Amino acid sequence: MNKLFFILVLAVCAPMSLLAQSASKVGVNTREPSENLHVKGTVRVEKLPVDGESSIYTNSAGQNTTTANNKFSAKKMVVANEHGVLGTIRGVVNWFFMPSITINTATMNTPQTIDLYEKFREQFQTPQVRSDNAPQSIMPTLPTNTELYYYVTDYDRNVLTNVSINANGVMTYTVSRQPSEASYVNIVFVLK
Repeated sequence: MNKLFFILVLAVCAPMSLLAQSASKVGVNTREPSENLHVKGTVRVEKLPVDGESSIYTNSAGQNTTTANNKFSAKKMVVANEHGVLGTIRGVVNWFFMPSITINTATMNTPQTIDLYEKFREQFQTPQVRSDNAPQSIMPTLPTNTELYYYVTDYDRNVLTNVSINANGVMTYTVSRQPSEASYVNIVFVLK
């Protein structure tokens, strides 16, 4: 009887096993997976790696290693289409223009500093006006000053000279001439 039952189970399960292996698709709560992994329902992933930490098994060549001491370096953003199929998107925006601020141009021919990060933080955490039901802060969790790169993409060279920015977002500049209405400084922040 046991032999007959075993043969019956083997006869029923073997074709299913071969089908599952040949299809190379796994379904959770679905009998007809349309992708390599098809989950019909809510997905929970715990212990995701943090960008910059050495905490993953996959090395930079994409190969498995025996210890989780490889650096996780995020380069792509995961998005979903209307059917829930996950993919990556090119051209992920990891930069933004600094909000408009005024800079002191009254003092001539003397190096001055302005903390660009602090000006950004003030505006994003305490905006002057917000719409009904909008959160108090634009970004509840702001990157720290050392989590950003700072760039001056262009500026009025007739007015400013010796322009530089340190790693903490403090810009140094010298006003060499009185500005006009057309004077400008374009500043970009990039997430590291």
